[in-house]
Amino acid sequence: MSEGIPTYPWRCAPSHLRTKRQLAAEGLRPNGQDIAGKVPFRHRGRVIVAHLFDVTKAAPKRTPTAAQLAALERATREHQLRAAERRGISRAELVAVVDPGPAWTDAAEAVA
Repeated sequence: MSEGIPTYPWRCAPSHLRTKRQLAAEGLRPNGQDIAGKVPFRHRGRVIVAHLFDVTKAAPKRTPTAAQLAALERATREHQLRAAERRGISRAELVAVVDPGPAWTDAAEAVA
């Protein structure tokens, strides 16, 4: 043990301890708890430490508000627009409304 935090070998941690990603996959968050353990492992020659949290102290993930979701949507759109501009596509081309062509129902009616 170092710093009073238990250290476990790879795949030998108790079943009630999870990483943040494992908690997130289960719809949980650490809920401000301290690190309950750690698992050091090697990746490309470097030692990396995975921090473990107690699943019994974890809380459900918070649901974002409508305003937070809208802000994320705007930020994502802006990120996409800037990436397109870096590749030589103007912002005006991406925000312009164009006729998408015949809809699926029109094509199905034309065949029938």
